[in-house]
Amino acid sequence: MINTDKAIAILRATHDGDALSPGHLFLVECAINKRLTAEGENAFDKLHDDVTSGRYTRPWMYGIEGLTREHGGAIKWKGTVVEHYSFSDADRERAAAEELAACCRSLEDRGFPVNMRTVGRYTPFADAPAETPWVQTMTASYTIFREDGRCRWLILSLPEGNAVAIAIIRSEIVLRYTLGDECNLGTYVMFHVLQGEGLQSDCKILQTYDGFVAAMEEACITPEAVQRVLAIGLPQPGTS
Repeated sequence: MINTDKAIAILRATHDGDALSPGHLFLVECAINKRLTAEGENAFDKLHDDVTSGRYTRPWMYGIEGLTREHGGAIKWKGTVVEHYSFSDADRERAAAEELAACCRSLEDRGFPVNMRTVGRYTPFADAPAETPWVQTMTASYTIFREDGRCRWLILSLPEGNAVAIAIIRSEIVLRYTLGDECNLGTYVMFHVLQGEGLQSDCKILQTYDGFVAAMEEACITPEAVQRVLAIGLPQPGTS
């Protein structure tokens, strides 16, 4: 079987290459364009055997268990996208991948979800204790706005791109909703609504766990209040 036929067989078995790692897809492209070295020929033959026999599994990124790189630069941790990058320098990319994997393992060890919202240095999850009652609030939070210098309106993400801003005013929960559009930008719309009213966003205070808790306490927002709001979701027509 010539390399072109092998390449077609590989692509057919991997959803046009979507199930291949970027490196293996590049290997297939080199085979089609007749640019394989002797070492590349051996690697390509092995790839063909693994794919057509059903033994193929996408290799770990830099051998780091749990981490894979998708086409277009998406980085997944155990199947969930957690980052998106591409480096021209392999050493820098490896270091970033090792740091990312360490962050993901730390989140898992503390029982936190691992996703784009929770991963990173500048999230309250980075230094949050395992038993914190604020997990649901931290996961849904977009930003908080100050009113008259005090933390007041917390914007929360809702399903399907919708958003709700919550504030405690005279001991009562006050809610304001925005609906997501075709781009699921409910939080973005809410941000600009509050900004247009002269309020100031304070994203930085939510970047550490201690800052996050201090902001919630200043706004008199409790984990239980947020849990109730998120459980409600969007209000039904005719309700208040």
